[in-house]
Amino acid sequence: MVVLGVQAARWEETKGRAEPVLATATSRRAWFGGYLAVISIGLVGLLLVVGLMTGLGAAVSVGDGSHVWTVTAAHLAHAPGVLVLLGIAALLFGVFPRAIGATWVVLGYSLFAGLFGALLDLPQWARNLLPMEHTGQPPLDSVSWPAVVILLAIAAGLAAAGLAGFQRRDLETK
Repeated sequence: MVVLGVQAARWEETKGRAEPVLATATSRRAWFGGYLAVISIGLVGLLLVVGLMTGLGAAVSVGDGSHVWTVTAAHLAHAPGVLVLLGIAALLFGVFPRAIGATWVVLGYSLFAGLFGALLDLPQWARNLLPMEHTGQPPLDSVSWPAVVILLAIAAGLAAAGLAGFQRRDLETK
């Protein structure tokens, strides 16, 4: 969702739809920042809804209402890592817009290493490259709050760098 959201901004730019908007009083920071804000809120909202519904299903199936919060928290624990992915996409869009597709490589590696890392016995350093690896795996582990704060700071820094890069570069229209 986050990669496609940033690619939508790129598509609006290359199709010439961003230029008329940016010719008005709308600043580049407000235009692209609006995209990033909506994507971020949508991501957290989506994780919340999926977590609640999965937790509700687990609670109904085992007859224990405490699973609703446990499973919801487990879903929300992944938000900082995915927001780092959004920050990477924003940075690429702002600085190297033609390279935004590289974000799919990061996502693909994250999925591969997350799903098959233990099975393939990937070294710990290779698994530590994943932003989602550092927050813990609730409900099996507790959430690492320092890691959450650090990942959110990294995500904000990457997004800010992407916004600054977009503000400085020329629009690419076809």
